[in-house]
Amino acid sequence: MNRLVQQMSSTPNRRRRPDPAAGEGSGAARGSNCKNITIMKLPRYGALSTRRDDVAMTTIRVHGWPVSTWTRTAAMTCIEKGAEYELVALDRFSPEHYALHPFGRMPVVEVGGLVLTETPAIACHLDECLGGPALQPEDLPTRTAMRRWMSICADYVFHDVVRAIPRGRPASAEELAVARTALERVESLVGDGPFLAGDGLTLADLFLAPQIANAREKAPEVLDGLGAIAAWAAGIEARESFRRTAYDPASV
Repeated sequence: MNRLVQQMSSTPNRRRRPDPAAGEGSGAARGSNCKNITIMKLPRYGALSTRRDDVAMTTIRVHGWPVSTWTRTAAMTCIEKGAEYELVALDRFSPEHYALHPFGRMPVVEVGGLVLTETPAIACHLDECLGGPALQPEDLPTRTAMRRWMSICADYVFHDVVRAIPRGRPASAEELAVARTALERVESLVGDGPFLAGDGLTLADLFLAPQIANAREKAPEVLDGLGAIAAWAAGIEARESFRRTAYDPASV
């Protein structure tokens, strides 16, 4: 059993406030609550529909760069749900970009007449409003473990690994030390199963896999000796969603 699930299963079931940074709250709830995500409407798409058969007929546009770990997470989510999508290159920090995302981040996803921002909200919305296998566990301990992993990826791995390791030049000893410390902590939380939270693929796996791949691409030595991460990553990287979202580092 995954270590995060074990920890959650052994603690009392206390009510707590939802954690927006982990994709909790209105954007992470199950069922029809996916309509409560904070979004901007696209007038040209007409009336909002979150019926799965209606959404399946619309074009999903993922605005971002292939090299972006968050863009890759959104694209992998579409593929795992069996949905086709169009990757639209962003002119970053342009007026058009800020019109889609007021903080100039990526990805931005257009689906079903909505413009969605923030990857936890995007991923939960896609999971709940598209057909295909569910990517959020039904049972509370496993679902909470998934959300904890999503928060770990957003708050620690992205900042201390993805952003700490530079692109285009060798990483300094200090930068590698920051990334290695974070990765060793991730290693301590990865169990011996093929998935991070429970017995099946969840959004947690789709959050962490692009970040680990990013680190390996830029500084492969930073992952030396981290066997649990390597074993888990090998399974996720064999999936079609990971292979189809690969990019050529030389083109970055």
